[in-house]
Amino acid sequence: MRKLKTTLSYDSGYYIHLGIVLVLFLLAREHLIALFFLIAEGLYLWVRFRRLFFLGAACSALALISLLLWLNQSVEPDATLLTGRVAQVSKDHFELVTEDGRVFVYPQSEDVILPGDEIEVSGRIYTNTGTAIEHSFSYQAYLRSMGIQATFYANEITVTGHQIHPDIVRYRVREYLLRVFPKDVSAMLLYTLLGDADSMDDSTTGAIQDLGLSHLFAISGMNIALIVAFLDQILKKLFIQKRAKEGIILAVLGLYCILTGFSVSVLRAVAIVFCVFIRDWEKLSLSRIDLMTFVLCFFLILNPFYLDSLGFKLSFLIAFSIVIGQTLLKTTHPFLSVLKLGIYANLIALPILLEANKEWNLLSIPANLVFVLFVEKCLFPASFLTVFLPAFARFYQLLLRLFTEAVRFLAQWDTAISFNFPSDWSKALYFVLILWLLIRLETKKAWIKPALCIVFLCLFVFTFPTLPGVSFVKILDVGQGDAIYIHAGGADVLIDTGKSDDYDALIAYFKGENIRHLDRVIITHSDADHCGELLDLLKEIDVGRVVCGAFLAGVPESRTALVKEGDKIRVNDLEFDVLSSSSGNTDENDNSLVLYGIIGFQTWLFMGDAGIAVEQRLMQDYVLSPDVLKVGHHGSDTSSSASFLFAADPEFAVISVGKNNTYGHPVASVLKQLSKIGAEVYRTDECGTLTFFYLPFFEKGMLTKNNPEKWINNEIMRFVRFL
Repeated sequence: MRKLKTTLSYDSGYYIHLGIVLVLFLLAREHLIALFFLIAEGLYLWVRFRRLFFLGAACSALALISLLLWLNQSVEPDATLLTGRVAQVSKDHFELVTEDGRVFVYPQSEDVILPGDEIEVSGRIYTNTGTAIEHSFSYQAYLRSMGIQATFYANEITVTGHQIHPDIVRYRVREYLLRVFPKDVSAMLLYTLLGDADSMDDSTTGAIQDLGLSHLFAISGMNIALIVAFLDQILKKLFIQKRAKEGIILAVLGLYCILTGFSVSVLRAVAIVFCVFIRDWEKLSLSRIDLMTFVLCFFLILNPFYLDSLGFKLSFLIAFSIVIGQTLLKTTHPFLSVLKLGIYANLIALPILLEANKEWNLLSIPANLVFVLFVEKCLFPASFLTVFLPAFARFYQLLLRLFTEAVRFLAQWDTAISFNFPSDWSKALYFVLILWLLIRLETKKAWIKPALCIVFLCLFVFTFPTLPGVSFVKILDVGQGDAIYIHAGGADVLIDTGKSDDYDALIAYFKGENIRHLDRVIITHSDADHCGELLDLLKEIDVGRVVCGAFLAGVPESRTALVKEGDKIRVNDLEFDVLSSSSGNTDENDNSLVLYGIIGFQTWLFMGDAGIAVEQRLMQDYVLSPDVLKVGHHGSDTSSSASFLFAADPEFAVISVGKNNTYGHPVASVLKQLSKIGAEVYRTDECGTLTFFYLPFFEKGMLTKNNPEKWINNEIMRFVRFL
């Protein structure tokens, strides 16, 4: 023990480097820029703190092993029968622990399922192929960050036994609150104390989110601090010895972890309290930053995919930042303290918040100034009091009504600015500049330069959504459908929108890239997988004209431009020849617009879903030699005849197709024929979103793949290939 204490004391105050190494190591898997920072950090540790270098390498190795073990653990995608034990039970689903992993089960019936039930459930795995579009919500990442392997839709559930399970405590407490208190009171109690928003009114939670107040109800440090402070005062008055008092506090916090469903943010706060107690017991010379770093490393080694969780990132980032910047935040005035903390936290977490919301509400800071004090000083203490004294519920309702009316009133004002840091380099540069600014403020030196640099960066990113002079074509991964975004010749054009999407991944992409205007949206034909998201897109993004071969339902004629075969679509310096258009075919696919044009230094042929009959006519009327062919109809055998592919002879062939689609696209015969003509084939189901970059002044391009399911994101391999 003495040797351990000596070893820990040796590097005390510097263990934060372990957390930096581990986070950068996990980020480098998907973000090339993190690899450069990781190399720089490794070199620094090798020169200055050789012992921490090896500890960081060991932590990274453990995280890598955990990552591989997690990826190798999987539920069969065609499973129809699962057996296991029920863990947490929510409003519309429950968590089932099986031999192959943890699964979310959505039952059709309203049978009562309790935590601890051993069950057999028949049904089907829900295969959400999702999308690999930047800035969009990833359901797979969401599941991974919660340690969930799959989602299962149940037809029949059979309870075969029951064992005691700790989650039954949370279930019974939730049941008690819903039974004893009025609906609005129980909903807020569940939200504030247990982090359960299932019973909350959507308008209230929406207003809280719009004003940037969600962090107030993320069960974590504030709740734990309140519980610890309350218990500490009570136990002091009972003259409980220090070691026994801290043991009682830890026991109560363990119970609270069960009540909150072992929320990561709660576990983080409780783990830090536990580490503080251990440090004091063993008289270890470790700082709070050191302890937080150990907790961070423990969680990331336990499940590396926690890094995909928004709550996890914000929880640790802001907690670290507050401890590091405590001298900057020090003040005796409560309002000034809240104002400082609000501005500080928003500045630190801005890129992460913007990536999640794609906007920043101007009312966020003043709303936090008012509501942080109200929630911390009134609503939270009143929530605990109401649980133990139900007679207090009537007064609690008055507080609740005051809060909900206030947030709804403020939320009705549209003061949000649509903005984001779209690229990794802009996010990294922002964090570097913020660090520079905080160091200058901490050392009481001139801070105008870093502040101006931050303002300039924000203005540049806001004004130039795409780098000047760079042209590109993005084959967006919208699953089984088409959506192709083109930025070239001073124009922004979208060809098709993909199918209707509850997550609005396409809209999230444009907002995430700060693209607020599209010159043209070209719809090749009226099939749902090509225009399903059009109406939603028109509501959220300014569109100059919708170009199509025939009028589309729901799109005003005043906003529509019809084109026919032989026409040209010109947008600034970008031009497409319309080789085929709607001609009243009974097969809607053959009404597809077929477009031919030059983008960058390559010729492109966009086939839509046009079939073999259209291909035969194109070969008769035109001499086509595209560098890149957007393969027709997702690689179906109704398109891409051998004679057409031989005549076109493209260098590259791209296929927009959904992963594990029920149509069997692309078919083997088309792939074989493309191989015969020597075309390089790229598919969105295998590569994710594909981007063809064209650099100015050089006939040199770069192909990017964005598939988060790959072991190492293709960004690194692309960089190596480009060099």
